Amino acid sequence: MTLTDDTGMSRDETFTLTINESGPTLVLISPENRQSIAPGGVVILEEASFDADNDLVVREWRRWSDGISLPEVISTSSIDELTNLMPGEYHLSLYIEDSQGNWLEEHVNITIQSSLPSFDRDSLVLSETTFVAGELSQLNISIRLDDADGTTKDVRANLTHNIQQWEINLTDDDGDGVWEGILEWRPEETGSPSLKLVARDGEGQSANIDIFTSTLNVEESEDDQRILFFALGAAGLFGGFGILAFMAMRRRRALSDIDLIASWDAFRAPEKTAEVEQRPLEENIMDGTEEVQSDLDGLL
Repeated sequence: MTLTDDTGMSRDETFTLTINESGPTLVLISPENRQSIAPGGVVILEEASFDADNDLVVREWRRWSDGISLPEVISTSSIDELTNLMPGEYHLSLYIEDSQGNWLEEHVNITIQSSLPSFDRDSLVLSETTFVAGELSQLNISIRLDDADGTTKDVRANLTHNIQQWEINLTDDDGDGVWEGILEWRPEETGSPSLKLVARDGEGQSANIDIFTSTLNVEESEDDQRILFFALGAAGLFGGFGILAFMAMRRRRALSDIDLIASWDAFRAPEKTAEVEQRPLEENIMDGTEEVQSDLDGLL
């Protein structure tokens, strides 16, 4: 450096200027340490790290797992999202490094909550609810299952009819939450079969389960109904003939009783009885006969 005054005199000075390298500054915004995320929720990855000399060369979001020495790099962006994470504990970190090899890393632990499977009762759709005994039938089943964490993989339909049982697995091939299946069955007799839908999330005693039941109806075939109606009609016809035969037999027996009564000596007038005395007796005989006949007509 040279300095000059008004008279033209000058002086030179020399000095040394040293510029030190700057290290990176790590700024992690999200997620926070020990943050709890709702089932099926999105994990936001966001950071605002910088370096004074603007020479950041590495930015990595890392996922650490037990038993693995090296982490998995899940993103290199300043802002990103993690979706479809299964329920559980996660160990994440943000790593930055500049061109001079200076680096920093910050670790966080987060939790993804789990959800319970739940059938939408109003969404059940059955192709039919009434079936015919003895016929091979198909039952199309469709129902929506709500499970925010998407961990339910076992959904079954069980149909019980007396000692008969059928079971199929329902599937959600397109991932829209609607589980479907086709059950083939042949009920042997009439009744009210029970359809039970079971969603199982997990294994063994710790599994979360939701159950929904519905009742179907099995009727007789039309041929069986015709046979029943014919049998009832035949029984009614034979019953009518039996009643008529019984009434005719009762009438013949009643007439026989009248003839027997009329033949008794107590109701027969003496031969030498005066006409004045005979008339009341004959009238009494006729009155008794008419009374028996009247009673018999009332029975018939």
